[in-house]
Amino acid sequence: MSKGEILGHLGEGKYRVRQKLAIDRIQELLARLNDRIAELAVDLPTAKLELLQAEEAAKDKIREIDLLIY
Repeated sequence: MSKGEILGHLGEGKYRVRQKLAIDRIQELLARLNDRIAELAVDLPTAKLELLQAEEAAKDKIREIDLLIY
């Protein structure tokens, strides 16, 4: 959320204002988001590899069971 600074009163409840953006807060949020994106860039490929290994292990076990049945 932004804030405003009153520069002058124009009368009848009207004011000239300058918008003050929450730049520090926005930059902090961007930094946290960039850190999280960097974490996910490492975690996602690792999780995909673990999933592929688990799927391959499951397929191997199914083959073993099938060979025991036939």
